[in-house]
Amino acid sequence: MAFPEIDFEERERTVVDRLHQYLVPLELIKEKPTPYELRMKKEIESIWGKSCKYVLTWVGSLNKLAIVPSWHELNMRYPQTPGAHYSHLAFEGISIEPVTNSSNEVVGGNLILFKQRMQRFKRSINSLMLNLPLEIDIFPQAIIDHASILGKDVLETIDPNTQKKIPTRAYVRPAAMRLGNFGICPKAEDGMSLDNIIWSWPFYLPEKVYSEGASAALFLNQQRKQKIVGKHAGNYGSAGVASSIARKTGCDESIIFGPYVIDQEGQKIYVNSDTSEGRKILSERGVLADGPGEDIIFEDRDGNIVISPMDTNILGGTTREYILKIAKNNLMGVKEYPVSVESIRNGEIVGMAFVGNAVKFAPVKEIKLCDRENGKTKIIETFRFENEARNLGILQSVFNDELQGKRDQTGDLLTPIDLENGKKAREKLDQIYAPWF
Repeated sequence: MAFPEIDFEERERTVVDRLHQYLVPLELIKEKPTPYELRMKKEIESIWGKSCKYVLTWVGSLNKLAIVPSWHELNMRYPQTPGAHYSHLAFEGISIEPVTNSSNEVVGGNLILFKQRMQRFKRSINSLMLNLPLEIDIFPQAIIDHASILGKDVLETIDPNTQKKIPTRAYVRPAAMRLGNFGICPKAEDGMSLDNIIWSWPFYLPEKVYSEGASAALFLNQQRKQKIVGKHAGNYGSAGVASSIARKTGCDESIIFGPYVIDQEGQKIYVNSDTSEGRKILSERGVLADGPGEDIIFEDRDGNIVISPMDTNILGGTTREYILKIAKNNLMGVKEYPVSVESIRNGEIVGMAFVGNAVKFAPVKEIKLCDRENGKTKIIETFRFENEARNLGILQSVFNDELQGKRDQTGDLLTPIDLENGKKAREKLDQIYAPWF
């Protein structure tokens, strides 16, 4: 069965007009799901909830992108892949913020920093030498259409107190992974998976953190030793473990050291956190890099916004860059230099915040310097920020207002989705896949 060429640049057409591009041949749509697919439905709903009903996925046998129920067999792959074993997997994190009316009802939605993140997704794929099955530049429109089709399913949730629907944020996760034969070296003939999933995810950190501030654990044995060249799965393994340990320690998130310290003459000295001597030096003058999945920004005693340089081995996120634009637009000073434990200890730094797609903007109220030995965590020192970082508070307020469309954008922040036509396309999909629901 032949399919017409997909032209995602025809923006005057709606998702309803483009829907046929995402449909599979009728012979692949069975009368009802198999018992295995029904088991997968329960598993998927246990992970992402009931909002993630359709997935956007590349179907290699059809040479096309398709939108199918998340538990459809076309979305199932053999789990033993070289991409999973060797971390040859690139992904992105994107949010959809709801647009509401005066009655707090969802009437629209905006993808956040969508263009910038899709550009980074392309760079991440290229840096892993992954062999894409299609021209990546057509993928963004498919994601917009996917988001429009899911619509209110992912932008509304049930308030546990009132049992009424309330607006919520949705999370978007496009991912590309190497398939094909095993071997550590990617080959031109290797296949690829290309997928996008969307689900409701209101807060990355506990909701109270955004008003009260986060408690962050700074582990002496966690250090960014390698340069980060893309948003790759391999960046997140040990960092995620640090985040989990931080929460077991009573903190909300962790912070990771950079590869060097700043000595008393202001020179960089590279140290190794695997040695007791290295950890001692880090505890005195170590440089902070970022969080497990987010950037960190600071405010100094003069009100300047301070960011870590790229040589601390950070990704350098799109949210951070946008917030710096807000700072400059509000005539705040912006400086780039390595922030050390010593500069926090002596009061040169008076505030800090986590910033990123998932975390959005979360102020930090305290940092606990920790060491781990024999599986036990020891808190060495605690640094508390005493509400002196006024400019960070302004940035948080302005950024949140822009996310919600309450003030003009400082830059290219919001990409709208089409709920009206997405609903019409969804009705057609629901008719086709009625036995799956």
